[in-house]
Amino acid sequence: MRRFSITTFFLLPFLFFFLPFHCASANTQDKNARKVLPPEEGQIYHCAHPDFGLWDDTVTQQAVARFIYLAGKGLAWCYWSDHWNQGIRFDAARCRTLSDQGIVPLVGMMPWSTRVQGVAEKKYTLARIARGDFDAPLRAYACDVRDFGRPVMIEFGPEGNGAWFPWSAAWNGGGPEGAYLFQYAYRHIVSLFRSEGAFNVTWVFHADAFGHPSSTQNPGNAIRNYYPGDDWVDWIGVSFYGRLRDGP
Repeated sequence: MRRFSITTFFLLPFLFFFLPFHCASANTQDKNARKVLPPEEGQIYHCAHPDFGLWDDTVTQQAVARFIYLAGKGLAWCYWSDHWNQGIRFDAARCRTLSDQGIVPLVGMMPWSTRVQGVAEKKYTLARIARGDFDAPLRAYACDVRDFGRPVMIEFGPEGNGAWFPWSAAWNGGGPEGAYLFQYAYRHIVSLFRSEGAFNVTWVFHADAFGHPSSTQNPGNAIRNYYPGDDWVDWIGVSFYGRLRDGP
């Protein structure tokens, strides 16, 4: 169990490193671009997780403007959480709030029906997602993203290797079998989006640097067991929480 509540989970300062991986041709500044590519050599993207409220889903121009003002820099993309307890649907309004400002939306698909950490999910389980139980709303989601027509980054199941979220292997039969279920669910969603022509999506795999406390004793929970494969991932993200320092 994470040592902090859902409140502090979303508000703790952290470093979120993104590594470009297996990207198709595009340009992030072009609204008709198909994929988000790495920046040109010698440059980096300045991206952020602004204060979009307790659940990271209150996307406003004011919050973005405040962050840019305080940071003194523009943003290439911003993250917000798409909680499935509100239904599986693409929120074009939230994404448009960002893309109208030249910012690529990074949508975190959160497959839970309760927003409660540290418990098993009863509805949106990895097994049910992988076998297609939610294909109808996911297909509609994919079509809406396709018709949105602008670059969108999507990460399914952020920090899947952390037991605080119900899409972790810990709540899906344990690892490595539970981690493999994450792979299958991830691939199923990507395949479905591709079948609907939603090629404006840049797919992100996002893991926690350390996973749950038993990771060192449970090799089955290793990040590599969650990784869907090169053909399914465009970018890799790793999150680090709290203050980082050398030594004890």
